[in-house]
Amino acid sequence: HLRQDELAGANPVFLRWKNWSGAWHIFLANRAGTGLDTYGIVYTRYMTEGANETQYAHNTVLQLMAELGYGVLLLGIGAAVYLFRRKDHVINAQRNETFFLSASLIVWAAHNAIDINVYFPSIGAAGLALAGILLAGPAFAPKPTPSSKYLALGVGSVALFLFILGFIFLAASELEYESRLRYSRGNP
Repeated sequence: HLRQDELAGANPVFLRWKNWSGAWHIFLANRAGTGLDTYGIVYTRYMTEGANETQYAHNTVLQLMAELGYGVLLLGIGAAVYLFRRKDHVINAQRNETFFLSASLIVWAAHNAIDINVYFPSIGAAGLALAGILLAGPAFAPKPTPSSKYLALGVGSVALFLFILGFIFLAASELEYESRLRYSRGNP
């Protein structure tokens, strides 16, 4: 049973769930938050059995809620209400690139739910740049050219390929995990 417990504990989904649970409990216990970049210090008091020690919650929203408390939650809700109520309809649907910028920003935001984009400048800056370009006024919109359409098609094709490849790697790692688990139980 020890080997089975080791394999179950090494499952990334299991470990992330434990990190998220810890962040949620830190948030509930600290209404004003614990302070920026303190998750790794405070988390050790909220770790549950089988959890890994980590500096990050692997969920940007939960980590910011744990570190900044209800203030960041209220600020986020307020910013969303402000953006949706603006009279000039911040996101200009007439811009050709709006769909692609929106899709990119949605993927970036979704990735924040399972990882820590904002805490790494190389990834966090990309999301903030996408948001800034998307929310910029119509004067910022570049005029599309035939070559830019081919470039967008090429970049989109590469991104789709990488997404599919990532899914294949994920499926392969899950199959490997299941195989190791079966092997450890004596059922090869």
